Amino acid sequence: MNQKRRKAADIIFSFAFVAMITIPLLCINTEEYVESSIENRALTSWPGWGFDKKYNEWYLHYAEDRIGFRQEAIRFYTKAVHSLFHEFAEELHMYGKEDYVFPADEGYIQSYQHLNTDEELIDSLAVYLQNTNEYLKAKNIPFVFMICPDKKSIYGEYFPDYIHVDKTKQDTLSLLAGKLDKAEVPYVIPVEEFREAAKTARIYNKKYDSAHWNDFGAFYGVQLVGEKFRSQGSSAPVLQEKDYVLSFEEMKTMEFIDIPINEQVPFYTLAKKPGLKTNESLEGALERVEGTSIQHYKNPDAWSEETILIFHDSFLQSNKKFFVNTYKEVYLISRQNYEGIQYYVNILKPDLVLYENAERAFADDLYAYTRLKDVSYEMPYETAVSRRSADSASLEQQETGELPGLHIGEVKGGSYRDGILYFDPKSGVLEINGELEAANPQDYFIYVKYKDEYYEAGYGGFAGKKEISAAFRSNRLKKGTMEFIAVSGKTKKEVSLLSIPVRKKDF
Repeated sequence: MNQKRRKAADIIFSFAFVAMITIPLLCINTEEYVESSIENRALTSWPGWGFDKKYNEWYLHYAEDRIGFRQEAIRFYTKAVHSLFHEFAEELHMYGKEDYVFPADEGYIQSYQHLNTDEELIDSLAVYLQNTNEYLKAKNIPFVFMICPDKKSIYGEYFPDYIHVDKTKQDTLSLLAGKLDKAEVPYVIPVEEFREAAKTARIYNKKYDSAHWNDFGAFYGVQLVGEKFRSQGSSAPVLQEKDYVLSFEEMKTMEFIDIPINEQVPFYTLAKKPGLKTNESLEGALERVEGTSIQHYKNPDAWSEETILIFHDSFLQSNKKFFVNTYKEVYLISRQNYEGIQYYVNILKPDLVLYENAERAFADDLYAYTRLKDVSYEMPYETAVSRRSADSASLEQQETGELPGLHIGEVKGGSYRDGILYFDPKSGVLEINGELEAANPQDYFIYVKYKDEYYEAGYGGFAGKKEISAAFRSNRLKKGTMEFIAVSGKTKKEVSLLSIPVRKKDF
């Protein structure tokens, strides 16, 4: 090769090399919420700004998950490795004993080994669940927290022998269960129950969808949840197999990647198809974390009159069939909306609340949730007020020197003008936002009285401020008056902040 051709080849190679490095970086996916179709999980979200070791680790996870052409590269590499070596590419799948397939990411393996049990994270989750349970208990709403175990926790005997367990350390689920027992949080963490059930039925497939249970596992898990709710007073019946038709589908390739398998996978379908209704305007109007989902199903012929609100991980996301015949209304909301339980409860008025978490989240995106233990609730009015006083306002004025006030700001699904609140019944949700004006605003609990019912309206804020947000189902509103009330956390006395006439929007 002459000098000119060699120089041209070097230049082309250099440009190609630089392009291979820079183009994927320029194509990094910066959307707030992204699910990987290959790994069936949410990719790492931006953790915020910070400068400690944990933040640095999550910046690396973010870059690894979001770099351009990542899924295409994983797909090509996985198929090539499996064809040549009968092995899976790292961080996707791996073979265990007897050709059982398990996820192969580092966090999953370390969790099996008891090497990444994070007590600080577990403590934070336990505090969050305790606060949530106390809030819902005060509203007479039964609450159940559910962990859906990893396949490795049930079929650990098929994990590769070369991966060892540090038995001197406690695993995540048993540590969490102990803390929830102390906090008196009702939970379903069905490791032992699933291990017993696995003796007679395969509740996780051998190869297909190694990250999740199959319909046998889902059916049994929801049965356990139903029993737990019934122990708290729910009247809804527990699932029975007679109401479902069991069939098997032959899976010839693994999920998400074109690798051949031959496996019979169980599927339950309802014996009687329900006539489900939904409310698209409500689904669209509800606040949510960007990229997450909200599903709503109403079955007028359901077996009970109860409404259930479910915060779900991937295990329950596509399993509405196990709920829609049992409950009159079912709301399925992605668990990334964990901060909004009070918001959803006030709007949707559920009879039961279920919060489901996948076990693998403890080694995955749950780390990105840094505010678990900081989520607080405005306790129900009946809890905040110990006694009523006709002269409460004057007493409050004597103690504080001035009465608190309320500034109404943005109104969604309606409008506020000339001192009148107008709602659009077709908007789905009417949301009133504002700010409490007081010397020490965090000393007060805020409520809205409407049609002789009290709604919690204070949603935190920071020192010197308290944000107000009251939300209602717009199609359930009628002409009347909304009264905003502040209750002193110190004296338990109440002050009427503002009375607003409510009218239907005149088009």
